[in-house]
Amino acid sequence: PRGLGPPAHLFRGLVEQIPAIVYICSDEPRPRTIYASPQTTDMIGSTPQEWTADATLWPNTIHPADREHTMTSWAHSVRTRSPFRAEYRFVRRNGDVMWVSDDARLVLDEMGRPRFWQGVIMDVSERRRAQEVARTSEARYQALVEGIPAVVYEMGPDDERRTLYVSQHVEGVLGYTRAEWLDQPDIWAELLHPDDREVQLAAHDQHNESGEPWTREYRLIANDGHVVWVRDLATLVRDEGGNPRTWQGVMLDITAQKEAEEALRFANDELEFRVIARTSELAEANEMMSLEIGERRRVEEQLREAEERYRVLVERLPAVLYIWDVTERDDLTDHYTSPMIEDLTGFTRGEWLSRPDFWLERVHPHDRERVFAQMMACESSGEPYVDEYRLLAKDGHVVWVHDRATLLSRDQEGRPHLFQGFLVDISERKEAERKARSAEERYRLLADDGPVMAYDVLLNHADGGPVVEVQYVSASLQRVLGVDDDELRRHPERWSESVHPDDKERVQDSFRRSWTSDGAWSEEYRMITGDGRIVWLHVEGQAVERDEVGRPTRFRGMLLDITERKTYEHALRQAEERYRTIVEAIPGVAWTETVDAFTGETRLVYIAPQVEELFGWTADELLAEPDHFPRMLHPDDRDRVLSYTDGVERVGSSGWQVRYRSIVKDGSVRTFQSHAAPRRDQEDRIVAWHGVTFLIDDLVDGVTSPDPSVVDPAAEVTP
Repeated sequence: PRGLGPPAHLFRGLVEQIPAIVYICSDEPRPRTIYASPQTTDMIGSTPQEWTADATLWPNTIHPADREHTMTSWAHSVRTRSPFRAEYRFVRRNGDVMWVSDDARLVLDEMGRPRFWQGVIMDVSERRRAQEVARTSEARYQALVEGIPAVVYEMGPDDERRTLYVSQHVEGVLGYTRAEWLDQPDIWAELLHPDDREVQLAAHDQHNESGEPWTREYRLIANDGHVVWVRDLATLVRDEGGNPRTWQGVMLDITAQKEAEEALRFANDELEFRVIARTSELAEANEMMSLEIGERRRVEEQLREAEERYRVLVERLPAVLYIWDVTERDDLTDHYTSPMIEDLTGFTRGEWLSRPDFWLERVHPHDRERVFAQMMACESSGEPYVDEYRLLAKDGHVVWVHDRATLLSRDQEGRPHLFQGFLVDISERKEAERKARSAEERYRLLADDGPVMAYDVLLNHADGGPVVEVQYVSASLQRVLGVDDDELRRHPERWSESVHPDDKERVQDSFRRSWTSDGAWSEEYRMITGDGRIVWLHVEGQAVERDEVGRPTRFRGMLLDITERKTYEHALRQAEERYRTIVEAIPGVAWTETVDAFTGETRLVYIAPQVEELFGWTADELLAEPDHFPRMLHPDDRDRVLSYTDGVERVGSSGWQVRYRSIVKDGSVRTFQSHAAPRRDQEDRIVAWHGVTFLIDDLVDGVTSPDPSVVDPAAEVTP
């Protein structure tokens, strides 16, 4: 018996295998990282533990030039509860700079109050480099229970009893690794104790037919041959059409409990036997009292030793043993509670038995009504009492207990009289279950509601395959595409049918190559949604399982809706083309020279194609020669012009213009006038010069006569 939805470790696998950083942080202007996936180590160089321990690590890792506007954008999202979307640079621990895309949204509780922010950070350096080329061009023109102490499993709802999933705790309970368990589909049936196998298999078949929840106790043979008692609880999960999907269940190791019960039964049997023996011996001793007083004393001493031995055994068991008289509620003479009650609750036996309702008063108020009703029902019917509830200890802390009692005797009228039972502390197990639920909820939220849309598919290579079988897709992906989970499971071909016709062949070729290559792929393509919209998706995938010949049989990956980015890139390309047309139509040579804000080094990155008409050299030829400008200057103008331009760039002028003569490619001398203006960053540092150079041969004889407005060569600079 196993369940439908992926357990916590599958959510964890989905979250931690995607090539991006998934995180959860607090709802604060200066957020604290609550969770970060392991990809932080590979991408940034810092471990998840460092991120959660140091609240300043995130802002300090952001590039200094991006830090202020990124933190301002984050504070705005926190204040307005609007999604946070930003692209900025990280400075990795080794000094490398990488561009990242950060997409996060606020998760609310049922009352609409903020819980935390969850998001994803992706390495977009390659895209940014590509965008930087486009943005530079535009600027040139106009820039996913395992911590629960139990074996969690999924089993197919058929007679094959095939295990679909088992948690790694199976190794601690039975000595088999998860891989060994899953490699032998029918291992559960094979490991059933010979005395239990026929009964349990028949019960399993009956539950398969009826669909009723499964609760059984039986024995399994562990890897080293020892016997393990388990309590197996499972529920049959059905799809929306009512069809069985999987059994989802949990096996608890109750070997210690069974051994305690066996010890208790042994003690009762032995005690009863000793009582009978004692009665018989005493009767015989009465008949021979005058002759066998010494023998009688020896027998009585043996009985006292036996009673002490069994009393010690009962009172040292790791559980609270008790006897409960239902007919004398106010007379506690026949009531018994072992001394372990003090270890469990802090109350002595005397305090615990001080008044009839003391026990019930210590039951947690939220459990008291249910426990009392079940107790009264058992007192009336004589049925065994089994329950788990909370007790309030003497120091006020809460103790979870497992309480089990069975009828020991009835009165002369056949009504229940004495119950015998035990209490076991299960607080650690309950805390582990709570943590497991919390972890599962966290990973479910990450997989279903975060900006990352996860998927899990199988490839069946039988019968000429491969055939795609959808195991899981995020709810957010279903919303983006306008389809439901059941439709994709029953008709996986709907995915390929929804790919945009212009992208279908490329996507199919890439997917087929992944079947026979390294099993990983990364694509961006368009999908047509159920309501006719076109959305762009970025898809990452990786093979996580292969068959015996190395073919991928299971893929897991993630998708991101990049429609907004693609729309922006399309607008960027249109703007680039528009400004390129304007720049290349003016009667002069436009150019751009970048300035390193830290070293001051300059480099020409763009020269308009008109340069060939005016100077004779192509733009590519001049860009390939960084120091071409001094070479081309007329010897009589070279010192003056270079001194001027160096001075302007050094003092950070708001603009300049200069007239000079240049020796062009055919050897002739021509006169030009250049104008330039700086572009500055947020710290007012010059990061580029944008300029234009005009031929002025027709306006002035630049070779023989200087600019009449210039008295001092330095005055030729116009700020």
